[in-house]
Amino acid sequence: SGHYSLQQDSKILCFEHMPSKIADWTQTVVFVPNQELLSKKDETRIKYETKLKYILCKSEYATTIFEAFKAKHQCAWSVINFSFPPISKEPLFTHAKDRSIFLHSAGFSWMKNTRLVVDTWRDHPEWPTLLVSCTDMCAQIHGTLGKDAHNILIYNFFEKTQIQELQKHAGYCVFPSACEGFGHSLYEAMSNGNLLITGNIPPTNEAINATNAVMIPSYKRNRLGSANHNMDFVKNLSTAFGDAGSACFEFR
Repeated sequence: SGHYSLQQDSKILCFEHMPSKIADWTQTVVFVPNQELLSKKDETRIKYETKLKYILCKSEYATTIFEAFKAKHQCAWSVINFSFPPISKEPLFTHAKDRSIFLHSAGFSWMKNTRLVVDTWRDHPEWPTLLVSCTDMCAQIHGTLGKDAHNILIYNFFEKTQIQELQKHAGYCVFPSACEGFGHSLYEAMSNGNLLITGNIPPTNEAINATNAVMIPSYKRNRLGSANHNMDFVKNLSTAFGDAGSACFEFR
């Protein structure tokens, strides 16, 4: 995923966010959004951009959100769902697993609940090793929080080959995300045969096979764009899409 546009024949494909200037384009505009990242600027452009003809949704959850928004604001574009097939009960790849290693790869996302994961591990020194990989700033912040915990190792980004090896051989992958657009990291974990610890939230629970995963129930739902002191990032996002059903979730 990424914030970019791609010309394909007579169509312009826009990913994650709507561009600010498309008035000069003659092609049909197709938007592939992540429903948990929509900004107030996206909200305005989706309402009024006449060249936008189709919105492609990667889950049933996203489809219901955009259908609700379309009906409320009487938008002319069409909603199309292209849901991926459910994750297989059998992993695509088999590798020897080290069940003493728990991997939390936050990447660039501020929605992965890294603070919750680190705090939980810090409170349980008897637990096995947790490996955290994220941006430099994330590593600095959470490294300070977990500095006295002997079972937490926090790094900035691993080399590609290193993270691939970790993904193959880690016994568990821990992804209790507050929000998910689709959940590529979840699919990677399941395809590698990792045991997955994640949240029982949409759209994650559309495809995850509970045989290979522990699904943590959430205790609080925060609609997109609402002001919430525990999850400050949601207040900068689109309120209208929150009213349409898009939300982030909290776990204890």
